[in-house]
Amino acid sequence: MLRMLEHEAIFRKQALSKRIHYGKFVAEAKFQESPDVYEPAIMAQDGNQLMHLLTYESVETAIKQRVEAKVMIFGQEVTVGEKKGAPPGKGWFM
Repeated sequence: MLRMLEHEAIFRKQALSKRIHYGKFVAEAKFQESPDVYEPAIMAQDGNQLMHLLTYESVETAIKQRVEAKVMIFGQEVTVGEKKGAPPGKGWFM
């Protein structure tokens, strides 16, 4: 069970790393498309303005809704194979 959790943690870290990596490419592409729009915010080191320029609010909202739905689904207690009346943790695998 512990090894399975370790593999899951590695998988999640790799997925997060991939998304960050893709985000860097997207940011670079947007900058290359309109450097005159991004350069003032870069020179001023205005992180809020840069995030505003890089982010589409509708996409962010959709991602948040998708994550919330996944949390509700994957955060559920699964009781497959447990006998009725058996104490918690005494399913078929114990």
